Amino acid sequence: MIIEIKPEETGGEIQIPPSKSISHRAVFAASLANGTSRITNIMLSDDIKATIEAARSFGAEIIAEPEEDGLFTLMITGTPEPRTRDCLIDCGESGSTVRFLIPLAAVDADNTVITGGGRLPERPLGPIVRILKEQGFSVDQGEKELPLIMSGELKSGRFELPGDVSSQFITGLMLALPLLEGDSEIVLTTPLESRPYVEITIDILAKFGIEIQERSDRVYFIEGSQAYKPNSLEVEGDFSQAAFWLVNGTINKETVCLGLPEHSVQGDYAVIDILRRTDASIEWDPKRRAWIATPEPTRSFRLDAADIPDLVPVLSVAAALSPGKTEIHNAARLRRKESDRLESVRQMLAAFGASCTATADGLIIEGGSGFTGADIKSYSDHRIAMAAAIASGRASDPVFIDHAECVSKSWPGFWEDFEDCGGAVEEH
Repeated sequence: MIIEIKPEETGGEIQIPPSKSISHRAVFAASLANGTSRITNIMLSDDIKATIEAARSFGAEIIAEPEEDGLFTLMITGTPEPRTRDCLIDCGESGSTVRFLIPLAAVDADNTVITGGGRLPERPLGPIVRILKEQGFSVDQGEKELPLIMSGELKSGRFELPGDVSSQFITGLMLALPLLEGDSEIVLTTPLESRPYVEITIDILAKFGIEIQERSDRVYFIEGSQAYKPNSLEVEGDFSQAAFWLVNGTINKETVCLGLPEHSVQGDYAVIDILRRTDASIEWDPKRRAWIATPEPTRSFRLDAADIPDLVPVLSVAAALSPGKTEIHNAARLRRKESDRLESVRQMLAAFGASCTATADGLIIEGGSGFTGADIKSYSDHRIAMAAAIASGRASDPVFIDHAECVSKSWPGFWEDFEDCGGAVEEH
């Protein structure tokens, strides 16, 4: 699907989707509880559908009941003893799903096959595969990371992991280890990046009766034989998705982001402070319970992206419209996302006529005052497509984005919402 966007400043009110990070974790936690949980404010994006199907594969019963505005309530009856023997589990293109699932599937695996599509088979699984092999699992992967076929039974103990590859491996172990007999430790061999995602995991697990003890910044203790308890939970709005519209309000027209809390443990909540450091006007309205972004001249900035990699594509758009040189670093992991996001962002900004150089672990962007029209290759990466859409409001001529349907990975209704905010979209 190729879409054409005619240059129009977008703005107004936008309902921000529920947090994908919280949704993944809540679905898995509820699926391990002995009883029925009620999870409200769920968006059935492609990634969340993949997690729901993965949870069903090990025995959870999940019913999706429609709410308003295309959202759903999930009624989840869990199983405290996940079983994946002789299962084929398709994780779609969701990195969170596959990395959370593998340790859970390993609790009782026999000829368990885990697969996925898009770039997922190429995204690294080395740290968790090494652990499985050290525990005596039979593991077959072929030429790529997926499909992965495994047989074995996960045992408690000491689990050493690098902290700078993906926090998702840590979350997967935190989900699984409380179910095992015997206590366990997760020990990080390098400093932890994306720490806020681990903090989300600990927070969600606590809501379902599981205690994770952080004994130092590199050691987590997990008592064995814990039991997940059912709970009712409303998923809060997603700051990684809100970032697109907060930048929109900064560079286009005033934008009111609804459905977000004033404070959050989400790492991408940092977008508020980051944009304010550029002199952007970002304010909380307690009466409307909304974050409001208003157009103001912004300046260049330096960004350490170690904890907030998902913000880089849209913050790069803001940087390209901020006079001066913006430097983004500690973002090497973006080369292993749905696309090589450092290169994808560089190409996107170059297509808009902006100056951007990709380094080994980041970007250097020279700010300007506007964009040209552009033909954008999204590389089927939802964050590239959405960032280009926000940038289109400052383009001099139409913008074309290929594989625009990729937004369904995280925001299925994005193009409809974009039009509701004044975007002029035509499908080709």
